[in-house]
Amino acid sequence: MLPLRVGNDVATINDVMGVIEILSSRREYTKIYPFVVLLGKGDHQITSSWTSENGAEVETTLDITCSNISFAGTGKDTTTILGGFRIDNHENITFKNMTVTNTSENGFGIHVRNAKVELVDFAFKECCKNDV
Repeated sequence: MLPLRVGNDVATINDVMGVIEILSSRREYTKIYPFVVLLGKGDHQITSSWTSENGAEVETTLDITCSNISFAGTGKDTTTILGGFRIDNHENITFKNMTVTNTSENGFGIHVRNAKVELVDFAFKECCKNDV
């Protein structure tokens, strides 16, 4: 299994979930063999958003729509996600070797509900959390 490289295979981190959804319909990914997304050095801006149950628009947030995904950066000091993630009812999601910062008004680092997420060599920086 080849990893998906942001910047090479897809233009931005916003394009990742569309590709994962297509490839996951053709192949089953598991906890042992997850879909791997490689993020290189530098900043990776999330520009997508989602709407919460109470109608609040949550900007700069990537909605994770599949289980068994591993996001891997090059290090907490070298790979930064500018934005956040929403994970609802999915499992075996891993974030490693990166920092997440989300300074948008309703921004948060990782919004998790009924999900299993693992953080390895990971940092949050300047994330705020409002009721969404």
